[in-house]
Amino acid sequence: MDNKKSDLKTTEEDKRLHLQFIENAIDRMGSNSFLIKGWSITALGGLIAVYIANQNKQWSYQLLILIFALVVMFWGHDAYYLRLERQYRKLYERVVDTDKEKIDYSMKPLINGEKILCVALAPILVFSYGIVFVSLLFMLYILK
Repeated sequence: MDNKKSDLKTTEEDKRLHLQFIENAIDRMGSNSFLIKGWSITALGGLIAVYIANQNKQWSYQLLILIFALVVMFWGHDAYYLRLERQYRKLYERVVDTDKEKIDYSMKPLINGEKILCVALAPILVFSYGIVFVSLLFMLYILK
C-alpha cells in the first residue's frame, strides 16, 4: 500500500476540523488564563487578609514580600497564556486565508514576535495585576 501525500485529497471538512482544533486550543488558553485570575484573586486575597490580621507581627513584612512575589508570578503566568492565545489566533487566521490544498495542518502556534513583557502590559493584565503590584510596592516602601 502506497501512502504518498500526493494521493491524499484534502477536503473542506479537513480544513474545518483543523480550524476546530485550533479553536479548541484557543479556548483552552482562555480557560487557563481565567483559572489563573481566579486562583490569584483567592490566594492574594487570603494572604492580604492574613497580613491585615497580623500587621504587628515580626514576620508580616516577609509576608508582604511573598505576596509581591506571587503577584509577579501570577502576572507572568497569565501573560504567557495570553501570548500563546494570540499566537494560536494568528495560526487560525493563516489557516482561514490558506487554500485547503496548501494547509500543512500544523498545530504549532505562529511566533508573532510579541515579547512577554509587552503582553504583560496589556490593559486587561495591567488592570488585573498592576494595581495590586503598585499598591504592594508602595506598602513595601512605606513599611521598610
